[in-house]
Amino acid sequence: MALKSVLENLDGVAEAIAALYTKGVDGKYYLEVEGLVPKSKLDEFRDTNVKLMKDMEKFKDIDPVKYRELAETARKIQEKEWIEKGEIDKVVEQRVALMREDFTQKEVTYKTSNEAMSRQLESLLIDNQVRDAATKLGVRASAVDDVLLRAKAVYRVKDGVATPVDSKGQVIYGKDGTNPMSVTDWVGSLKQTAEHLFQGSSGGGAGGSNTGGTGGANLTSVQKIAAGLAKLNGG
Repeated sequence: MALKSVLENLDGVAEAIAALYTKGVDGKYYLEVEGLVPKSKLDEFRDTNVKLMKDMEKFKDIDPVKYRELAETARKIQEKEWIEKGEIDKVVEQRVALMREDFTQKEVTYKTSNEAMSRQLESLLIDNQVRDAATKLGVRASAVDDVLLRAKAVYRVKDGVATPVDSKGQVIYGKDGTNPMSVTDWVGSLKQTAEHLFQGSSGGGAGGSNTGGTGGANLTSVQKIAAGLAKLNGG
């Protein structure tokens, strides 16, 4: 037997089934089912959709261009009547409102377009610097896209400069502790955290390691990081 979503009371309902219901503020009992929508809500949703469809049906044969032309003609006729009555203030008020509406629409369009262009330019600026640094520091050709993705999570363009920030939005500074870490230094730091991205790496830490000396493969992780930092510092 199918369970009803709403019951007036729990009279005659088995105890195991009654436990599935919760009493609402209206005194009725509601079946606890995730995602369940009361019939009243479904009916309301359906009625609203039906009304919207009927309203849209009224405008199906209306040409938007012709509608705007008719609206403009009606506006001019209205203004002419106001002018003839000497109600110039109404004409001014209407024209100011139209100018304000037009300006607002253009402002939104320009702002959206400008934001999209800014994001594209920022992406290009960061990508170009990362690619250049990756090439110079020996990142594998097949790993460049990986490095680019990592960089997008770290770098933001501030005042036209690619600047690294942490998860809290705080600037990450370079070795001098004064200037933001450069893209080149950041890519170089990946040798300690993602050595497999670079040429000459076996990807597994055995053989071909660039941590210094023939015994590099036997170094611990901490020793490898120390050796890499030494190289970055010119040691």
